Amino acid sequence: MRMRAALAATEAHPRQAGRMPHDMDRLAAVLHGRRSRMAEFERLDELCRARTLSELGERVFPGYEVPNAAAFQRLVVQELIAEISEILASMSGPGARLLQWVLVRFQFEDLKILVRCGLTDSPQSEALGHLVSLPPDVALDVEGLMAAEWLEDFIELAPMGVVRNCLKRTVEVYRDHPQPFFFEAVLDQGYFQELL
Repeated sequence: MRMRAALAATEAHPRQAGRMPHDMDRLAAVLHGRRSRMAEFERLDELCRARTLSELGERVFPGYEVPNAAAFQRLVVQELIAEISEILASMSGPGARLLQWVLVRFQFEDLKILVRCGLTDSPQSEALGHLVSLPPDVALDVEGLMAAEWLEDFIELAPMGVVRNCLKRTVEVYRDHPQPFFFEAVLDQGYFQELL
């Protein structure tokens, strides 16, 4: 639910001349709210005493059913994506560009899952269970990527720029040994180089 609200907030503040509105009061309020929800001291001790995943899930996300550890992790990541998107809506300039690249990290992670699925012939339903929903500006064409029959087709459907360049470089170097590890390593390298 928060993800939809964060995306709606992002869409409600369209880019104007390539910049997002800069509202430090709103940003301070969002960060203060996030800080108040952090698990520290007694609250962290209470969470650590949870005996089951469903008990932990109910304490962290009241009202949500958390069937397994992967679902819990995915829900935590979705919350983080929503919070980053909400904070990003209040920023502009270099700080916004840095935070936008932090958000792109989740795109890279989804892409690594899709590469692994394609190269290992894993069931697509299994891969879909690990993907996260991303804001439109960093979302992947998941259906197209999963339908790609050839690695070259997959690469052409990947986001342009750093991502596509990393995939092309991996194919050039490891064409004879297209293992998921090499793709993941080169994607990580490309992400962190751009982050620096």
